[in-house]
Amino acid sequence: IAAGPGSITIPFAEKVKLVTALEPAEEMCKNLIKNAEERKLSNIKIINKKLEDINVEIHKKSFDLVICVHALWHFPDIVEQIERMNFLTREYCCIAESIREEEVEDIYHILGIDTYDIDYVSYIFNIIHGLGISVNLKMFNTVMRRSVSSAIRMFENVTGKYRVVTEKDMEVIKKYVMDNSSNGIYEKNMRMAVIWWNVEQ
Repeated sequence: IAAGPGSITIPFAEKVKLVTALEPAEEMCKNLIKNAEERKLSNIKIINKKLEDINVEIHKKSFDLVICVHALWHFPDIVEQIERMNFLTREYCCIAESIREEEVEDIYHILGIDTYDIDYVSYIFNIIHGLGISVNLKMFNTVMRRSVSSAIRMFENVTGKYRVVTEKDMEVIKKYVMDNSSNGIYEKNMRMAVIWWNVEQ
């Protein structure tokens, strides 16, 4: 879900028979196709749609594993998306999100955005648990690496969740990304939480 240029899709495609990549942005789909071709992968099926726009009845229980990485915040109704994920998989669902880090939050303070200090990972975990699902959680250290343009787009999208993005916002975002980039790559040490469950349990 929200496959992007293939950061998760490509590694999975190198290990399994078939990966279905759901991605609403046409440009991202083009990048994913390019990245797959460079690795000579032909086992990726791309659906250029949002999760909420696909006919889930057609794909009911069609997948062994449904994954959503760094994308659940896009959906206004988290419960609805989790239920869709459960409907699509025969076995496992997995959600991965970054854990709030003060240094990453700096940009939101600079932009004057109140992120309400929500522990988003705990929030998601408790929602899933509240649905009566036996859910697992594991946390680990990782490094986020994005191209400068991708990092700028990421912060622009997040800012857009709180307000209309202004030219001033974009100036702040671009400066922040450039100040934290080297050789065209924005890089941050971070903590990742992986939440997963078996729909049959």
